Order: sequence, then structure tokens, then C-alpha cells
Amino acid sequence: MGTFLRNFVNFCLLVMLYFGIVSAINISIINQTELDLKNPTTLIIGDSHPKKAIDTKYLSNAKNIAQSNEPYILTYWKLKKILETAQPDTIIIGFAHQNISTYNDLKFSEKPWVTEMLKRSYHIMNLDDLMELKVNYHALFKILFKQIALQPRKNHTFFMSKFSNNNHIDVSDAHLVLSTHYFFKEKALTVSNHSIEYLNKILEICRKNNIFPILVTTPVHSTYFNKIPHVIKERFIKEKKKLEENGFMVIDKSTDESYLDKFYLNTDHLNLNGAEKFTKDLKEQLRKHR
Repeated sequence: MGTFLRNFVNFCLLVMLYFGIVSAINISIINQTELDLKNPTTLIIGDSHPKKAIDTKYLSNAKNIAQSNEPYILTYWKLKKILETAQPDTIIIGFAHQNISTYNDLKFSEKPWVTEMLKRSYHIMNLDDLMELKVNYHALFKILFKQIALQPRKNHTFFMSKFSNNNHIDVSDAHLVLSTHYFFKEKALTVSNHSIEYLNKILEICRKNNIFPILVTTPVHSTYFNKIPHVIKERFIKEKKKLEENGFMVIDKSTDESYLDKFYLNTDHLNLNGAEKFTKDLKEQLRKHR
């Protein structure tokens, strides 16, 4: 029995040593990793709406790092990390009705979002910020173990992305999309004050770093827009007005009727042709503004 216990203890020590060494390697890789940004003058951030709608092919020295389902708290962490090595002069921020829904407050605790959000943010998150939300700590520890301790990994920048789209057309999914953005387990969601707080923090970072922020609401299909809950629409109008009164540029194309069915990937995203039209329209509007 004594030999077994000694062997078991030695085995445990070796396993712990392995995890410790791997963790040290991964932390070193994280600390030495340089983001592949090439110091863009324009940075596009937010969720899938700007990701699908703003094609950097039509913009000069722009980088689109928006990601699907991204809440503003994660955008805030990303921006802080990026500004350690890059200094854009303009940031285009996705600003839409679903961005201020409390479905964003569920993304670090509930399926289907929790694993992906934690994977994107495990080494850029601020724990004090995270503690303001409901968090699935079991999933967090699992992600930390898998990404940091299990084996050396070359890539830890899962929060980076780029523009991607195609020319599929489907404007029949409004019910499904609305149920994702504004309902959870068949209960109506409301306004996320937390999301609004972090949008304001993003704008404050822009102010401190002499960055010109542009808030952009991309077109959505009328079958989606018309069914957005009234409480969300009211608060969106209120926040939009407040932003404009504070001198921020807000470009709201959510109900632009020039975007016909052929420009929609689905009822709340533009397809590739829609992105070309939107990016060119946006570029022209910015040219006139400046």
C-alpha cells in the first residue's frame, strides 16, 4: 500500500508539473503575441451586423474585427487590448436594437453562447467587469484549463475576426431571429442597462485616445424591424437621441427602403451584394460629413 501511495503521489506531482509547464508556455505565448492589425486607420467593431455589412475592400486601410453575437463588454475588452499596439483614428461601432437587449447579459452563462464567448475572451477579460454579469464559472474554469493548461497553443486570439459574407437570400426567418434577440426560454427580454453602460465605456475610450467614433445601424428587413418589441425600440430611440445630443455621429439605416430583398442574407443581415451597397453608401456619407 505504501508503494502504491508513493507512486500515486509521484504521478500526481508529474501531472501537476506538466500542467504548470504548459500553462507557463501558453502565458508566455499570450504575452508575446502581436495582433495582426497593421495599424489600420479605421477599425470596425461590434457583432454580426457590422461584420456582414461593412466590406473593407471598399474602404481605405480598414480592418473589420466584428464577431457574431458579440456583446459590448467583449467589444470593450477587445478594444482595450487592440489599443495597446494600434492607434486607429476612426472606429465604426455596430449600434442596433439587439445590442441593447438583455440577451447580451446571458452570453457568459447560458447556452448556446457561453462556451464561445469565454473562449474568445479568457485572456483579455477583466474579472471585475465579468462579475457584474451572471457567469457560468464551471464553463470558465473548463475553458481556462483547456486553453491554458492542457497543451501548448500557438493561437490565443480567438477574439479577432474579419469580414465574411455570401450572396444567399432568405427573408423568411424573422420569427426565429426575433425569438433569439428578444426572448429567452419563451420569456420576453428587456433593455440591458449593462450593455448601454459598456457602449458608453467604449465611447469614453475613443475620447481618451482621440479616436472618432461612428455608430452605425445596418439595414434590417421590415418583417424583422416591425416586430422588435416596443420597449426596445423606445429605448433605442432614447439612446440614439442622447448620443447625437452629446455630439456623436449616428448613422441609422435600419429602415432604409432602398435595401430590397435581394440585398439580405436573412432578415437582420445583409448579404454580399448588400454589404457592397451599404459600404459604398457609408463611405459616401462619411465623405460628405468630413
